[in-house]
Amino acid sequence: MAHDSHAEGHDLARQVIHECLAGRLRMLSRVVTARYDQELREVGLTANQVTILSVVAMLEQTTPSDMQPFLMMDASTISRNVTRMIDNAWLATLPADDRRSHQLVVAPEGYRRLAAARPAWERAHHWAQELFGDDGAASVRALTHRLNPRVPE
Repeated sequence: MAHDSHAEGHDLARQVIHECLAGRLRMLSRVVTARYDQELREVGLTANQVTILSVVAMLEQTTPSDMQPFLMMDASTISRNVTRMIDNAWLATLPADDRRSHQLVVAPEGYRRLAAARPAWERAHHWAQELFGDDGAASVRALTHRLNPRVPE
């Protein structure tokens, strides 16, 4: 019986290594995120922070909890980034109707950071576009839109 479980476990391990889309996607995500982070380091931003700043800028004002389904990030990641961005005066808070929450807006320094990040972001984006190719990049955009229609295709 132990031999059977060993063989089954080994068989699954082989299948995971060769076929697992979750593992491959996590690997791609880490590599692509690291490249964006590397490029953005010169302006003191991370890929997550640029995404959060961009979402707040596009929505004009929002709450951290309202951003969660749009970003598809866990609440703790959003909270950690938002707190740092408020501390750095990249985001500002406005009172909300609900005293337990607050509205977020991009502060002038946040817009300056986004503008300064453009060349670094464009280098990372060009690299990623080359990595995936036109068809692969279009597939990534279409799939993320299909999974979350709030994300433009």
